[in-house]
Amino acid sequence: MVSDISQLDDVPFMYMTRHILEDACDIALEWITTVSRKTELLKIAKKHVRGRKIVLDTCLPHNLLDSKNITWCNNLVDFHWAETDGITIELNRLKPWSRKELVATLIHEALHGYVITIDGHCIPEEKEHKIMCELYHGLV
Repeated sequence: MVSDISQLDDVPFMYMTRHILEDACDIALEWITTVSRKTELLKIAKKHVRGRKIVLDTCLPHNLLDSKNITWCNNLVDFHWAETDGITIELNRLKPWSRKELVATLIHEALHGYVITIDGHCIPEEKEHKIMCELYHGLV
């Protein structure tokens, strides 16, 4: 189990294989779904939502972090590393990915929409980023 993302290799891959991507997805999913991490995430999120009741969409990271739901783009315009629509994660193939950056990015994207209010509303992206940063500074 990888509990400290900062310990992952930060040397860029020569090329990305499906095996590398699947391994990174497994590491990211394990990191997000540990009981202690979910407890910590809920504790942090409660501070940022001002008393609104929240829950975790526990299916979301399992769906997003399936390598079949990872797509690639060539983004030369604003060079975003990645983005998600809640169904897929799109990674920029022009970025020289290292294992550390890939895992942290997958975790970041899988956390978008993971914390929701009890009435089913998503938390604004700005607050999600504050929560992610407090959970682990390397996610933002």
